[in-house]
Amino acid sequence: MYVGGAAAIFGQALLLASVPLLFWGVAVCLGFDVFVRLYEEPSLRQRYGMQFATYRAGVPCWLPRLTPWHDEGPLAEGE
Repeated sequence: MYVGGAAAIFGQALLLASVPLLFWGVAVCLGFDVFVRLYEEPSLRQRYGMQFATYRAGVPCWLPRLTPWHDEGPLAEGE
């Protein structure tokens, strides 16, 4: 959702040739990054523990994967 929102801002900046929108997009991306790293990830780490660590090891933070991720660890079978 964050990547989509940022892409919309950068798309508008490109379409309208707007430098202020470009700077706004950068500021929004920085805000998203700070929020995710300081609040979301620690909350998910606390709530899901090792499952979240396994997920983060296999899935990049901001760039979408080109192939599906499949958890092949011991927790993959519902343990």
